[in-house]
Amino acid sequence: MREEKVEIFCVDGQKNKARPEKNKEIKIFCTGGLDSSYMLCKLSRRKVVLQPIYVLNPKRASHKYELKAIRKIIVKLLKHPGTKAEIKKLKIINLSKIKINEKVTEARHRLNKIYGEMGWQYDYLTSLTEKIGPVGLGIESNPIDGENLTLQKAVTLKKTRYGYMVDREKSSEDAVTVFGNFLYPILDDTEQFMLSWANKYGYTEILRLIWFCHRPIHGKPCGLCSPCEGKMQSGMEILLPLEARKRYYLANKINFFGKNVSHLCKRTIYQVLLDLL
Repeated sequence: MREEKVEIFCVDGQKNKARPEKNKEIKIFCTGGLDSSYMLCKLSRRKVVLQPIYVLNPKRASHKYELKAIRKIIVKLLKHPGTKAEIKKLKIINLSKIKINEKVTEARHRLNKIYGEMGWQYDYLTSLTEKIGPVGLGIESNPIDGENLTLQKAVTLKKTRYGYMVDREKSSEDAVTVFGNFLYPILDDTEQFMLSWANKYGYTEILRLIWFCHRPIHGKPCGLCSPCEGKMQSGMEILLPLEARKRYYLANKINFFGKNVSHLCKRTIYQVLLDLL
């Protein structure tokens, strides 16, 4: 964690002179991906109670891999010497059980018209926080992401003991409606910083357990889909197994299909070629 002097607040934004930390429960959304897994690792070094939450979308093809990754990561964290937090059993909430607040959807659409596209997941994640209270969200420092851009432009943030939160008095009504019930513990951190942090504090092997691939091969990242390509192109190839890296390099070496061919189409063609080699 970066060494920095910050003003200490409770979650409600009030100054906390006693600075209590032990036994405080922090809910966090976990997806099995890099950002949320790093957030879990980072907060596990605090004397708090962590409640990981996974929103299950049965139609999402990778949900079984994501759940498997989360559980493996939690098991590893419980044995890690740096863990000071109590980590509760993963809570799984079915997407179909979440009642969407139409005001959240309307507010998101208005923000999208001004600042750019944010995914529809905010409709159900924000609606859920209205029922269960503030939840940590793994948004990292990426100036090209829709969520990050909107946070920078539409929201005034304040730093708390566990991350950023929306300053409700200085932010627009729509921004508060969509973002107001989230905690942002890793908003200052880039993906490259996450890897260097993991290497420094001994979390590299844990982060290798994350899941991001859309179309796995033999239960492992393919190296050919968009998320896999993104990891390779951003210098994070350490997160992919050797065979996935080989597929990526070979696919790029024989890339005569052009940019207009979909990842799925290229993946199918590449896999046929690779199977013949």
